Amino acid sequence: MKMSDIITTPESPKGPKRPNVSDDSGPRWNLFGETPRYIAAGLRIRPELVLAYLTSVLGGLAGAFARLDGFLGERHHPALPLVLADRHPSKARSLCQLATGPVQHYNDWERRKSQALSPELFAQHHSQRGAAIRQSNLRLLEALGQTFSDEDAIAAERSDLLRHRQNYQPSVMLSSPEPGTFDALRGSVVDEHPLIVDSGGRLIRNVIQPHPKQKEWQALLERITEGARDGIDLCADAGSPETLCKIRRFRSPFLIHLPHELVGSALLHPAAANLFEVGILLPTEGIEGSLVWSDTNFENARKVVGKYRDALNDVLWARRDNSGVAYTATRPIPELIEGQDKLHDRIDGLPSEVRRYCGGLIDLPPRLLWTALLLDDRKGKHVEQSVPAVLQTARWCVERHIELVTETLEAVRRRELEEAAVLMLRKLAEIPHLPCKFADLARKYRFQSREVLEPILVFLCGEGLAFWDPAQNRIDLLECHSLPEWLVARKSGNPGALTLPPHSPDAI
Repeated sequence: MKMSDIITTPESPKGPKRPNVSDDSGPRWNLFGETPRYIAAGLRIRPELVLAYLTSVLGGLAGAFARLDGFLGERHHPALPLVLADRHPSKARSLCQLATGPVQHYNDWERRKSQALSPELFAQHHSQRGAAIRQSNLRLLEALGQTFSDEDAIAAERSDLLRHRQNYQPSVMLSSPEPGTFDALRGSVVDEHPLIVDSGGRLIRNVIQPHPKQKEWQALLERITEGARDGIDLCADAGSPETLCKIRRFRSPFLIHLPHELVGSALLHPAAANLFEVGILLPTEGIEGSLVWSDTNFENARKVVGKYRDALNDVLWARRDNSGVAYTATRPIPELIEGQDKLHDRIDGLPSEVRRYCGGLIDLPPRLLWTALLLDDRKGKHVEQSVPAVLQTARWCVERHIELVTETLEAVRRRELEEAAVLMLRKLAEIPHLPCKFADLARKYRFQSREVLEPILVFLCGEGLAFWDPAQNRIDLLECHSLPEWLVARKSGNPGALTLPPHSPDAI
């Protein structure tokens, strides 16, 4: 796709200007491969969002054995937990349908096939057969985790696992699961790592908003994130306290659409904390132009969607035979290494309250690179060509995530400061004589910390509601012909709760 294939608004009929390297306002189409470019232009969204979204779907479906081996031999799993701050519901729904529609069809087709082949085994797959597969899968994971792996033992465990999976429901994705059915459905998923897709945000809504079964939904969210980590725990068996048994914790990949207006309340809700500590928060930002629908572009777009479905098929077949789609970095790419180091420095330099929510941004470039290769360089022969788009997408994701988190935290601090300012106005109104000294105001509080009270007083002065002269130790209220909007809103919400005294004659 060429730049001329994108048209913009009437104010710019000749096509969009190519942004500077440091400009993040518009997409840099020439960096991206064919697949994200055509899908993004067709849906009128940013190519960075498309690449991140497809990484969330493909990486979440890839299973436990998919990976990208780094330059030092480290393994990066491609799963990308994603929460979409939905500003454009129609575009987000279209993207979700394009990305997950074939997977839903695959699930339904395999389920019908399993029922037709063996209804009895299908009816038992939540119990005996599910337990056998889980045990066999755990033995295989333990064999693969050994320092000195026994290839014959690994092959035998894989063969045993495939034998158990015959006539078994090979689901790979769960759409908005209910709390009462999640565990049973997860037992029917290959390797028990389903991709949780919730395009309506019902999961988070029922966690943060009043609901008859709110505690059950909160427990479901906790099981999905599993304390923001996964692995194997050693614990005492219920029947014998002296016997230790192994229990594997599973953190399921997720793709959740959340209305933008609920992002703030969800981010700060205690039950949703793990979700945002392991996931990435992105907005649905659109573009100013769209794809010129010529016959050539239409045919190319159809081919691109076909390439994406081929990538899905490769992922699903590799997952079923426990191999997983894997790529290995055969030689270092300085641009990629430097770009990832800069992103790490950007995250490390954030305030602690923001950095807490940035755990999902670590190792973002390798996960995006895995998807870029799977989509447009299946054999991994031209890895360097995918690096610019990967770094551009990683930078965009990091900055958008930090921006959304920072805006939310600043809004919370602003709201807390406004509430404290209303209280301070009441305290000043209770003082018999104005102007007063700072000590007179402090005595109205149970906790008389100057470090706490000074910022509130400075805020009132900045809003034109109070006057404070530290040199003369003088505080007074000021006349306001038009109150700030936040104060008007609080007064209208609670009539008569706040009455300002008349202006002091000797106030400046």
